[in-house]
Amino acid sequence: MKGRLESLGFSVTLKADASTTDADANNKALIVVSSTVASVNVGAEFRAATVPVINWGQAVQDDFMMTGDALTNHAKVAGQTDLEFVNTSHPLAAELNGVVTIVKDVDVWSWGLPTSSAVIIARVPGVP
Repeated sequence: MKGRLESLGFSVTLKADASTTDADANNKALIVVSSTVASVNVGAEFRAATVPVINWGQAVQDDFMMTGDALTNHAKVAGQTDLEFVNTSHPLAAELNGVVTIVKDVDVWSWGLPTSSAVIIARVPGVP
């Protein structure tokens, strides 16, 4: 991902999860929380960031208040290639509608049971 972002002209700063602080968001355009971070190291550090945060790690979804605290509120699911777009009017849906294959190779994805205030755009097909 670092190479891809740099090829698009972005300056990328890598930070080890154990050394992150909320101040790391200062003067940044975007924060990406990798799926490889240990949630105990990152926790809620970027929850109040004033820049966009992309979270690839299911284990910090509860820290970011995206899901409840219980382990049944977020996990991983294997064998995925498709998403079901259910809120096609939202800009993040990119005009996609219904079940769409979004990756070629079957993979393991993170999922989270959102809080009641969430705006749901897409989901694992058949999983509310």
